[in-house]
Amino acid sequence: MEDPGQKKISELLARLCYVTMSSFPELYSFIIIKTGNFALRHGNSEATHVGYLGYGITSGIIFGNYRMGERYANVCIRLMEKYDRSSSKCIIYFVVGSLIFHWTRHAGYGLDYLNKAVTTGIEAGNLVIVGYAHCILLENQYIMGAPLEKLNDEMREKYEVIKKIKHHNLMVNAAIYDSVVSALTGRKTDSLADGVEKLGKTELLHLAQKDKSALATFYCCRMQMYFMMGDHRSALSMSEKVRPLVGAIIGFLVYAEYFFYDSLTITAAYKDLPKSEQRRYMKVLKGNMRKLKKWAQSCKENFEHKYLLICAQTSAV
Repeated sequence: MEDPGQKKISELLARLCYVTMSSFPELYSFIIIKTGNFALRHGNSEATHVGYLGYGITSGIIFGNYRMGERYANVCIRLMEKYDRSSSKCIIYFVVGSLIFHWTRHAGYGLDYLNKAVTTGIEAGNLVIVGYAHCILLENQYIMGAPLEKLNDEMREKYEVIKKIKHHNLMVNAAIYDSVVSALTGRKTDSLADGVEKLGKTELLHLAQKDKSALATFYCCRMQMYFMMGDHRSALSMSEKVRPLVGAIIGFLVYAEYFFYDSLTITAAYKDLPKSEQRRYMKVLKGNMRKLKKWAQSCKENFEHKYLLICAQTSAV
């Protein structure tokens, strides 16, 4: 790409991608594809490879061709390294680390790219990406089953970052996972039930409502906590609150975690449900199973154990 006007357009499109990612997922989906189309029409620049990520996301998350999504991600990385601009690197590293690689590789592989997103984001002065990368680093480590004491250390680190960059989404996510980890460790609560009650406090919900992805995470965590308590009806009610928000978390690791816990909750609550609800939830469960099976086939390390556990659970329904 040689024309200065086209270069500026490509840069603006790339910036629109990451500022709409969390709060306006429908607009984000449109913009990132448009960025890729613009690159195909006018040529590559230091910003256009962000658009190829749109093709990677669409191939994998939307059409289910996760291997093709990974190939597009690798094309983006090679183009990014060719231009060697921190402003582009932080975006590419964040997207491949949070949305693409865990569908085909162990989730730990994506953590390396998220750490790179933090480093290059600081170099570029892109505090929006730095904050989002810290969010996913915290969230993915929790989902991967990191020791709770390690997560306590992570939380302290995130609060220090929040003081410096004043990132709303990171502030909310840190508060959510701090409440969850506190409940599981008994650090600030006397019981798991007390922890769940604190997690549902009005002020935390009020903060989460300003961002759809944070709100979905809030309800996902409450669903998980209710399931651990054995309160499966309350867990189902939290699941219903997540359902209209899945567009804000689609592609992230928490997206798969939601369907896993939704399936666990349905199988646990199934026999106590009225017949009309049983039919509805069985349809939901079958849809979840298809997703989990596809993910297990794509990446055994991340999803096969979850799929097999749900298969075992459903055999008793």
